[in-house]
Amino acid sequence: MACLLLAPAAAADGLDPSAHTRYGELALSARGTAGLHVLPVRRAPFTFDLLGARWAARAGSEVEVRTRGSSGAWSRWTHLEADGGGPISHAEPVWVPGSRLLQVRMRGAGRVHIALVAAGRGPRRSVRVLASSPGQPSIVSRAGWAADESMRRAEPRYADTVRMVFVHHTDTPNGYAPGDVPAIIRSIYTYHVRSNGWNDIGYNFLVDAYGRVYEGRAGGIDRPVIGAHTEGFNTGSVGIAVIGNGSLAPLTDATRDALVNLIAWRLDVAHVDPLGHATMISGGSDRFPAGKSVSMRVVSGHRDANSTDCPGSLIYTALDGIAAAAQATGTPKIVDASATPPGLGANEAGALVPIVFRARVLGGAGWTVTVLDAHGAPVASTSGSGPDVNWTWDGLRSDGSIVGPGTPLAYRIEARDAAGSSARPVLASLGVLPAVASAPPLSLAPAVISPDGDGADDSLAIGYTLAAPSAVKLDVMAPDGSTVDTLVPDAQLPAGGQSARWSGEGLAGTVADGIYTVRLTVTDAAGQVAQRSGTVTVVRAIRKLRLSRRAAGRGAPVIVSWQQTAQATVTGSLGASRVAPSTLLAAELPAGPQVYTIDAARLAALPDGTYTLTLSAQTAVGEQVLRASFKLDRRPPLARLVRLRVRGHSAFLVVRLSDASTVRVLAGARVVVPRRPRAAGLNGFRIRLPAGVPPRLRLQLVDSAGNAGRAGPFVSRRRTS
Repeated sequence: MACLLLAPAAAADGLDPSAHTRYGELALSARGTAGLHVLPVRRAPFTFDLLGARWAARAGSEVEVRTRGSSGAWSRWTHLEADGGGPISHAEPVWVPGSRLLQVRMRGAGRVHIALVAAGRGPRRSVRVLASSPGQPSIVSRAGWAADESMRRAEPRYADTVRMVFVHHTDTPNGYAPGDVPAIIRSIYTYHVRSNGWNDIGYNFLVDAYGRVYEGRAGGIDRPVIGAHTEGFNTGSVGIAVIGNGSLAPLTDATRDALVNLIAWRLDVAHVDPLGHATMISGGSDRFPAGKSVSMRVVSGHRDANSTDCPGSLIYTALDGIAAAAQATGTPKIVDASATPPGLGANEAGALVPIVFRARVLGGAGWTVTVLDAHGAPVASTSGSGPDVNWTWDGLRSDGSIVGPGTPLAYRIEARDAAGSSARPVLASLGVLPAVASAPPLSLAPAVISPDGDGADDSLAIGYTLAAPSAVKLDVMAPDGSTVDTLVPDAQLPAGGQSARWSGEGLAGTVADGIYTVRLTVTDAAGQVAQRSGTVTVVRAIRKLRLSRRAAGRGAPVIVSWQQTAQATVTGSLGASRVAPSTLLAAELPAGPQVYTIDAARLAALPDGTYTLTLSAQTAVGEQVLRASFKLDRRPPLARLVRLRVRGHSAFLVVRLSDASTVRVLAGARVVVPRRPRAAGLNGFRIRLPAGVPPRLRLQLVDSAGNAGRAGPFVSRRRTS
């Protein structure tokens, strides 16, 4: 998740939805020797307010940028901080309002994509605030900051629950005006979607210096929407970004109060204690490998999960106090509710296994636990008081009858303190657990690709069929397990056939030879995740297979040529549909240009037909195969007269050719039509006959195989004047 560098911008209050942002990219390259490269000044295609970048992650790579407007001085060089530990470095973007020129200098990056965003500014209008639920602070809706909903790439994805909060800062100067905020948020949104390739803005909420809270990622402010704010820990967490620089100044009182109220309400919706700890399973980050179990404070900073200083030391040190204040806000609260086991079942002896309900009540209160049937009617209940809820239910209804194992049930926990204030109730399901999700098979063709631009097996076609609408991520993994390309970035796709194509490239260019894994990750509507993988081999030992002719006739050899990029064992064979393949070549060949001649004597022993030359190279990575075809044809071309009309010194001849040929027309000994290529089938010739030459026309034919033929003479029976 990129934090954001900002400088104060011109005021722009709540905007009209038509005030959309503009987005563009510039691809810049530094070629040649290693070291620091200062690239030429570039003029942007439009005046931009935000600049970001991405490049292939390499140790020691650095990118810096400076900008200026149409007039005025250049800014200072700004170092673009790389975010995350993946194969692609996404820079923390910089806010440079009104810029038109830019210059980049870089070391070790090779190629960098510069992303430019112009924040749309329109007429002032009223800001929409989302309706409040109990305890909810006022929240400016996405419409309130004029989010362009057509930009979102997919529908929201949801976790099973929320377990914690990550606090970020946008690394902004702290002197921005209230009216700057909508344009800033729109620019972040555009950059996250268009440059980073995310489905939506990464944060779930944003808070400004004036205590205003903004809805971030779409999907419902009280639902467990999966964001893109903390690499490896987005599922089950809420990302809240403070628009400001927590390294330079502490939170304003208004911002701190807004954070306390937002965290208190959002964690209460999830029934999580702000002062508790959450156990999270890493999805893979630059600090914690995928699958590692990590215990974190429920209210943590971005730096707790990723290698970053976000949210700045002056905010980070305030988090424990914010968590304590959030816990005390809005009590009583029910937290850490659980049911063990999560459904009513029987043991091996057929006896019912009791369910143990537990929870804690913050603020002290009387509590009630009720088991409900599928229609919401009470099945059994108990009551108690104090901070701890603990009830073992034996599976009996209130009337003493037994509830059958596997029956779908639910439970509700309620609490009320001595002053009569009610806690937000817990309502959760019991019963049969959902089936395990499965990912569909992958179709990968061809099994070996050679992405060298010669038109032969340059890309991989990927196909799969979804049984139901699902969130899909499709990655290509290098032999070392790193991601080289993401073909589908967490997109919500409908049921049915899906396809994608990989051209053997990552951001750094064409990948090295090797065996690559295509990994499909599918998340179903219940939030269950399944994966399916397949492999493709990239080999470029041989390329640019060429034949000297597409057709060969009597006595004509066929010369085969190709480029060899590495030493390999090369075999070549020749075959046709009715002719078994015969080996032409089998040798260990060095890198460099190669030539092989299929001589006329070998071809003379073969019947006419279409032949395929198969050239294969065996390398340490795998086998690469290239194919090329030619036609063996020793029959002379034929021409059959269809029509000949002569009028004075003009003639019109129509013939039917048996083969594509070059045709020369003669009248007597005079050439009246020079050689012209003609296709097989009907062909017409308009002829000007020289004076004194009789209208007796002959054709000389040469087909693509070099076979010569003659036709005629053709004589018109009538001649008009």
